[in-house]
Amino acid sequence: MSRHPERMQDYLEHILGALERIRQYTSGKSEANFMEDAMLEDAVLRHPEIEFAQINATRNRIIHAYEEVDLKIVWNLIQ
Repeated sequence: MSRHPERMQDYLEHILGALERIRQYTSGKSEANFMEDAMLEDAVLRHPEIEFAQINATRNRIIHAYEEVDLKIVWNLIQ
């Protein structure tokens, strides 16, 4: 799962912190708000790499193929 198992707690804390920021950014927002607000989109999508294979694959798709990202799927992940 991780390249550095001894840092698992750090990775998990980082993930929880990122999720809390996303919750704060999107609190009181609708899907329409998310779709129309480029700054909100950037705040949610542009987080540093997370060391879990599936989450990392999602991150890579968002970062490297962002023009193909389905924002409805991202909104559902946020929720």
